[in-house]
Amino acid sequence: MPHGGSRIYGGQPRFGHVARDGRPQISFQGRTYRVHRLICEAFHGPKPFPDAVVLHEDENPTNNKKTNVKWGTQRENLHAPGFLAYCHTRTGLSSPRVKGRLMGGSY
Repeated sequence: MPHGGSRIYGGQPRFGHVARDGRPQISFQGRTYRVHRLICEAFHGPKPFPDAVVLHEDENPTNNKKTNVKWGTQRENLHAPGFLAYCHTRTGLSSPRVKGRLMGGSY
C-alpha cells in the first residue's frame, strides 16, 4: 500500500484505525465506517433485512476476509460458541439471555 498504510481518495490520504472494541474502522468525509460492514456489503450485498448484523465465522473481529463475514441476526450473534463461553465465564450461566438482559435487550 502506498504512503505507509494509507490510501489516497480525492487527493487526501485516508487512514484506518482500531476502535476501542478492537474492530478496525476508517473515516472518510467526516463519517466513520466499520471495515467488517464495508466488506460484507461489498461482497454479500446490502443488508437483507433492517436489523441484520455482520457475523464473523471464526468470531475474530479483526479477521475481515470476505469468506469470514456474513449477514445474520443478533440472535445468531448471541448464540455463537465464543459468546456463550464469555457469558459462562462472566456470570456462571451459559445463556446469552443473561448478557442480553444486562444490555437492555430481550434475547
